[in-house]
Amino acid sequence: MRECRSFYESRPGDIDDILSSGTRRAYSIAQETMQEAQAAMSMNYFRDMNDKKGVPGP
Repeated sequence: MRECRSFYESRPGDIDDILSSGTRRAYSIAQETMQEAQAAMSMNYFRDMNDKKGVPGP
């Protein structure tokens, strides 16, 4: 356990990369989940309205 800690302690850039990668992945999954939830609850009013006007949605 101490060896593992000292390994990462000496490589702070790796920790930042791991956290950034996880954050990007979680954000992507959360966006998909929110889109599915909004569609299931018919909360697409503004997105649908913008699509009809040719304006990109949020």
